[in-house]
Amino acid sequence: MPINCNTNTHTISLRFKIDNDASQKYINNWINFKNICESGNNKEIVIKWLFNCRINSVKNIPYLLRCEGGIGGCNNLIHKQIRFRQHLVYLNDNDIVLNIYNSDKEEWLLEELDDLIRAFIITANNTICAECVSGCIEIVSNEMNSNEMNSNEMNSNVVLYNKIQGIEVQIRDINTKLEKLLIKLETNTQ
Repeated sequence: MPINCNTNTHTISLRFKIDNDASQKYINNWINFKNICESGNNKEIVIKWLFNCRINSVKNIPYLLRCEGGIGGCNNLIHKQIRFRQHLVYLNDNDIVLNIYNSDKEEWLLEELDDLIRAFIITANNTICAECVSGCIEIVSNEMNSNEMNSNEMNSNVVLYNKIQGIEVQIRDINTKLEKLLIKLETNTQ
């Protein structure tokens, strides 16, 4: 049974990073790739990304005609979308982040996001000429307040669980218990 990603209760993102032990050559290639992704001039990357997808419905999603680029239909009210995070000077990370948006009529499924992660990793590895990119789904509760979002507290509350239906899930919510998520996923898959 397909599992929908609820963007009303949680902020959901795809996050990609380069391995910490990658050589400087590949880190430089990654930074160039990241800058293209976040510049909004990323249509070629999106075409390659979707080409590497396995699910036909995902392969056929259109390029998102917005300043940040991405995939999905252009009408926020009826189309689901995935948008590249725009280059933000104040963020001090080397991650590529894609934000997930559902509409009232279309929702992303975990299976689709898993396919997109796999395909983006292939695209990134091919572009930087090394196999040193990893990716995950990041889920953050919309109920977290700004005090809970402080980086020290946030880092101490990150829970990683590998391979929930083949997807690496990263939960950043001190109010969500991993056991409840696992029980819910097990219930939905039975």
